Amino acid sequence: MTNKLWEASLKEKKNSNLYAFEKFISKKIKKKFNLNYKTFLNWTVKNSPEFWNYFWEFSEIKGFKSKKKIKKSKIFYKNLFLPGSKLNFGENLLSKNNDDKAITFISENGFREEKSWRELNLSTGKIVKFLKEIKIKKGDRVAAYMPNTIETVEAFIAACTIGSIWSSCSPDFGIKGVVERFSQINPKVLFITDQYFYNGKKINVLERLSEILKSIPSIKNVVIVNYPGKKYVTNKSKYKKINLIKWREIIQNQSEKINFKKYDFESELTILYSSGTTGKPKCICNRNGGVL
Repeated sequence: MTNKLWEASLKEKKNSNLYAFEKFISKKIKKKFNLNYKTFLNWTVKNSPEFWNYFWEFSEIKGFKSKKKIKKSKIFYKNLFLPGSKLNFGENLLSKNNDDKAITFISENGFREEKSWRELNLSTGKIVKFLKEIKIKKGDRVAAYMPNTIETVEAFIAACTIGSIWSSCSPDFGIKGVVERFSQINPKVLFITDQYFYNGKKINVLERLSEILKSIPSIKNVVIVNYPGKKYVTNKSKYKKINLIKWREIIQNQSEKINFKKYDFESELTILYSSGTTGKPKCICNRNGGVL
């Protein structure tokens, strides 16, 4: 392709976060990039220790930044940025705690829900409290079989806040797709939606739960989350030795002030998966600082 399809105006460029970062770097190193993206990109690649160090400052990340910027190794995956640095992923996502709008959900059937930063902090605090009550700790896997709703985001932030490792599958995955992925990581708790909608059709997800639990014996706690704007799907199934709780029961409880313990920059944050087109899906681990 040789023809330029689109380019931002000068005004749009100067209003971008990228330009703000460019100015920040220019001031630090006494070098001008003059809105030349390639030149700026090349500098970040050739000076990766400084890039990571300055980006931490620019983005005002909450945490402890070590003086050491990089740890080099001949083995590629053992190269580390900001070794010894510590942060809490959840704390940085919940840095605001006011009545400004934080998040909006709109379903395909038109239902709309919004939450402020204050509400998001409160809800997340309740989920953190619940996870601690069921003995979820650093390094434990928390799985979600959920659509893109506010509840999913709240559960994700709560899991990351206490140092557990988050993993999720979309509810349009069938039982086999979920089991192939989650059975590799042995989650202790599963957040599951009761239903979702696709092209106007209601899909019952709860009817898959029994088979999932049979195939993944590590799951001892299940949180059933009702789809926003809808009543809970009736569930008459019985599950042996499973702690079953509804989302609304957690949210009705008292919130607690979150203690944002700091974790290593390189500690595990999430486990995602390859597509599974060449055999079983492969786990892909993402790290605390890199994702932030």
